Amino acid sequence: MSEQKNEWDEFLLEWPKEKLKAMTLEQYSNIGDKNTFTYWLEHRLQDFGGIKGGSSYKFAIYRCNPDKLLKSTDSPKYETDGTYAWESKWGDSADTVFSRVKQMILEVVEAISENRLAPIEASELFTTVKWKIAFLYQSRAEPILPCVFRKEIFESYFKEKPLTISQAAEKLKGTLNAENLMSESKNIFLAWAELDELGLWKLSHGEGPLSSHYQWLNQNKYLTLHADTKKSQAEHFRTKLKRGDYVCLTHSGKPQMLVRVLSDGLVTDPTSPLGPKWLLRHYEVISESKSKKVYSGIKRAWSPNYNSTLGSVNTGDLSFFEEYLLQPYFNLSLSDLVDGVDPIEISYQDVIVDETDYRMAQNTIYFGPPGTGKTYLLQQLMEEYTTDTSGEPLERFKMVTFHQSYGYEEFIEGMRAKTDNGGNIHYSVEPGLFKKLCKRAKADPQQRYALFVDEINRGNISKILGELITLIEPDKRHGENNQLSVVLPYSGKPFSVPSNLDIFGAMNTADRSLTMLDTALRRRFDFIEMPPQYSLLNGTVINGIDLGHLLRVLNERIEYLYDREHCLGHAFFIPLLGLENQPTQALEALSKVFKNKILPLLEEYFYEDWGKIRLVLGDNQKPHESHQFVLVSKTDAETTRYNLFGSNHELDEYDAEKPNFVINAAAFDSWESYQGIIKAPPSDSNKMEQGE
Repeated sequence: MSEQKNEWDEFLLEWPKEKLKAMTLEQYSNIGDKNTFTYWLEHRLQDFGGIKGGSSYKFAIYRCNPDKLLKSTDSPKYETDGTYAWESKWGDSADTVFSRVKQMILEVVEAISENRLAPIEASELFTTVKWKIAFLYQSRAEPILPCVFRKEIFESYFKEKPLTISQAAEKLKGTLNAENLMSESKNIFLAWAELDELGLWKLSHGEGPLSSHYQWLNQNKYLTLHADTKKSQAEHFRTKLKRGDYVCLTHSGKPQMLVRVLSDGLVTDPTSPLGPKWLLRHYEVISESKSKKVYSGIKRAWSPNYNSTLGSVNTGDLSFFEEYLLQPYFNLSLSDLVDGVDPIEISYQDVIVDETDYRMAQNTIYFGPPGTGKTYLLQQLMEEYTTDTSGEPLERFKMVTFHQSYGYEEFIEGMRAKTDNGGNIHYSVEPGLFKKLCKRAKADPQQRYALFVDEINRGNISKILGELITLIEPDKRHGENNQLSVVLPYSGKPFSVPSNLDIFGAMNTADRSLTMLDTALRRRFDFIEMPPQYSLLNGTVINGIDLGHLLRVLNERIEYLYDREHCLGHAFFIPLLGLENQPTQALEALSKVFKNKILPLLEEYFYEDWGKIRLVLGDNQKPHESHQFVLVSKTDAETTRYNLFGSNHELDEYDAEKPNFVINAAAFDSWESYQGIIKAPPSDSNKMEQGE
């Protein structure tokens, strides 16, 4: 407390009430100045209630780095003069905004000096900011406020809801003094910490490989997550998810059940139809969802509409979790979870998986159309093969992209020419990428290594692997029962593939069909399809357009006109997530997606058959040409031939009219063009209604 008192004294010496009246904007917020008023509040007084992090707009106006302006300054909700940024609601210039902010700060300081809390409650300043200011300028001899600035914490402490901070202060009247101020503040936090120790999670059993196994999972009461799930999610499922934690189990954005984890660790089940890489945890059902609606509330790592499989609820989000999930879907409160749930009883013996157990090598290829996240998945998988050594990451993997000219010499070994200092050329056998990686893996058998191959279907497998194609089979690896080795043709040395080396590949089915893949490769790899994940986009509605529905409509047309291997992936539309309330930026992003990604792909798919491209984009159904991406017009063929070649051109005259197709650039900047892809009525709808 003595150190904290010294910090408090130092602040009041630097920022007495009198100085606040003369405070300038530069003294309020400035880059690199650690004596500004806002820097003190956010960074130097963290022991008196942390308000660090989040958006700098909590201070109403802040000095910004022009090179790092928040993206939100593009929105009408925010303004900037290039030096300072602020919310538009505060005013139209930095000086006007700061004048208003300073006045509100002075009003808070004046109110707390007279122990008047109602004006502080009514102040438009950001909640945590105004209450921290009030705390710091109150009478330290007779304090009335603890250093707690969020009403949810008081609601937890008093077990009363709703409860404002000023109402909580009234309840504390007479209990605070100069000696116990910090200890009482800590006691209030302890109730909040009890909630934080609950362990609250979201787990999505979404579309994809799990779809056909929901019944088995529900009957056996298993939570599951794939071992290759990245961003530490698989590791958290193994080690962070504890017995007694609560999990909101979701399917495709819909909360299904609130369950409680029963097993201390992973469990095994020989009857599992999922395969060895799907991790399992037992649960018991606490409550089934009372609503079948798709979740559309606040977006956090734990919310069903967030692009993650597993997410935890942090302390700051407890009230949101209760408001947006627990209450509307399960009719439960946080207090119910703390006080009203019976102890766990386990009626069976869990079989714990020993994570140090040896496992056979994996050969896996992820395949699907463009934009379904295959390359991204490989990048995430690489994290599993990276070691946080002397502060530097050590990569236990190699990445390569196959192409038509890539060969055995680069991958395994080959003769390379070298020139010595005398200019003489010498040839020597040099190891390739795969041979070098195998050597590293053999020398480090306690760790797993991996080879990642992007565009694996574009390489000539026979040319690249040669006689080694058999050696990569899991049971033919070094140390396995059926281990094999070969003598390499250049070096003449024996070679085998270690069992702690995994091989992952990705292939784009738009480049080459799965059926055309090298048969030898197909026999030696597990194939996991990565189709478009509409659930990642469902519920994201921008200007009346549901992105998930838009993608599904496009793909249904492509599949009908071509095949499902040439669909469009969800990744094309990921940049639009979070722009629901920013239509200007959303339209700009959508325009770039269609002009730079989707239209070029459709040209490639249909070999510039613009008639089919128009069908995919719904242009044939749009009543106004201004909303059509591809315009069509017909010209007299003979006139065209005469204008180009003159008379007596002796060209065939089988066609009287020749269609011309033109890209309509203006259509990409109109919302109606994209809305028309989905819901434009057929041009002959009247005839259809009349049965003609």
